[in-house]
Amino acid sequence: MQLPCFNSLRSVWYVDNIKIVPSNIKELLTPIALAHWIMGDGSKHNEGLHLSVYAFSTSEVELLVYALTQIFNINCSLHNTDKGSRIYINKASTDILRPLVVEHFVPSMKYKLGIKK
Repeated sequence: MQLPCFNSLRSVWYVDNIKIVPSNIKELLTPIALAHWIMGDGSKHNEGLHLSVYAFSTSEVELLVYALTQIFNINCSLHNTDKGSRIYINKASTDILRPLVVEHFVPSMKYKLGIKK
């Protein structure tokens, strides 16, 4: 709202002030976008990675899983918790993911990819 240059993005991700997954997510999800998503909502889990997607419906999370699979060939699954859904990316797919996004990570967040400083 403060910076009008972001209004076009807001209109893609919010409908009636409710955050949504855009139907064209496959066109929007790039390695840079994925890096920002992981840095903001990702957490290392054992040898894999969780992506928190609590604000989205099950069908929207399934759309995200489909997009990750189709775009990046990442094997991921939907995990339900008491907070809501999250996406789990297993170790083998984390190994595929790491080289795609690491150059876009700030050093202090690389631990989420299993990379030590």
